[in-house]
Amino acid sequence: MTASKSRAGSVEQREARATIAAYANHIQALTLRNAELEAENAALREALHQPGGNVASLPVTS
Repeated sequence: MTASKSRAGSVEQREARATIAAYANHIQALTLRNAELEAENAALREALHQPGGNVASLPVTS
């Protein structure tokens, strides 16, 4: 293997690692947001079942 091919390979590996890190960061952010939304939905569902609460269910339309 020549030095230029070796450098090109290491550049490709660095770019691939950077891409993987970016995807991992996005996945982590989306996972955290999903957990937040699940908690918010659970709180809203609980409020929906409380008598005299200020949360009303919307009619289901098809």
